[in-house]
Amino acid sequence: MLPAGLLDRFQSGFKYGSVDCCQFAAAAWKHYTGEDLALGFSYSSEAEALKLIEAAGSMEELLTRLIGEPRDDIRQAQDGDIVLSSAPGIGPIVGVADPPIFWVLAKKGMAPVNLDKAIKVWPCRQ
Repeated sequence: MLPAGLLDRFQSGFKYGSVDCCQFAAAAWKHYTGEDLALGFSYSSEAEALKLIEAAGSMEELLTRLIGEPRDDIRQAQDGDIVLSSAPGIGPIVGVADPPIFWVLAKKGMAPVNLDKAIKVWPCRQ
């Protein structure tokens, strides 16, 4: 189970570059690994975020470059693992595993999603 403090930090006020799905994933990574997820870039709007994803090739390629190779077997996801999914009308979205769900930060706050909706998972533990 994810710590309540982690979820609470991102519950209110979506803002690209500081309170968004990638920042939520980076905070979870820090909590579980003790390491900063060095994004190496900044953005403050949806357009800037989309340009970064496009420059990387895809959100999956961007996450793989930052974290390493993903697991294809979503059933192996553990608390704190980084999850990639896709939302209708939104596109790629990054979340944090909390089996049997994962949490995503939507513009209206945290939302639970069934883990079977995940596309890839990046483990935060070996």
